[in-house]
Amino acid sequence: MFIRGLKPQEIAAETGINVRSIYDWAKDGEWDKIKASLTADEIVTQRICVLVERENKTQADIKEFESLCRIAASFEQNAAKTKKIDAEAQRILAEAQCIRERGHTPQAGSSDGTGKRGGKKKTQRNDVTDLDVSVFEKLASTMLFLYQLLWRNNKHQRNRFILKARQIGATFYFAFEAFEDAVLNGENQIFLSASKAQAKVFKGYIVALALEHFDLELKGSDTIELYKEGKLHA
Repeated sequence: MFIRGLKPQEIAAETGINVRSIYDWAKDGEWDKIKASLTADEIVTQRICVLVERENKTQADIKEFESLCRIAASFEQNAAKTKKIDAEAQRILAEAQCIRERGHTPQAGSSDGTGKRGGKKKTQRNDVTDLDVSVFEKLASTMLFLYQLLWRNNKHQRNRFILKARQIGATFYFAFEAFEDAVLNGENQIFLSASKAQAKVFKGYIVALALEHFDLELKGSDTIELYKEGKLHA
């Protein structure tokens, strides 16, 4: 109970054990050292869970709960910014790798890499007409964990409610699924998240995925529009 985030006074109230004994046990058993192995966001999350489950909350409980929720939200925002930066870095690395493999980058408006304008028709932006869609299945079989494959096997469900641990690749997976669904079915994909920066983490993964595995450089700020056979696709 101590490690889960309950205070000695709360443990005493729930168990009937003398609070002084609990303090002594915590000191003798060095319970704080065990708790110290937890990260700050884990400690906050545990305490929030304790307060959520508590019946007949006092005003002090509610005030503490609101304060911890604000702290948890700040952790989420910082994590989202970190993910966004990492996704952008991966996109840049993937783009650099593509450039190295090609050996050169044609200049803007050039049809042959010489800088001279040719008579070829300008390539449609974000064109998915010629994408090899079989790549999606290959990537799924090589990149996804078993639990991500379970999510994938249930993507026909209208609603999916997932109880999961943090930092297990859900953002990446649903970015992958969204891009695949948009390309294959032409269905719009909308991401709602705790902040705009966090929602854009999905976009960062999609851009990196398209560039690294399909050699497609996606353009767009808040919205990415995909085109197929000259028409807006998704």
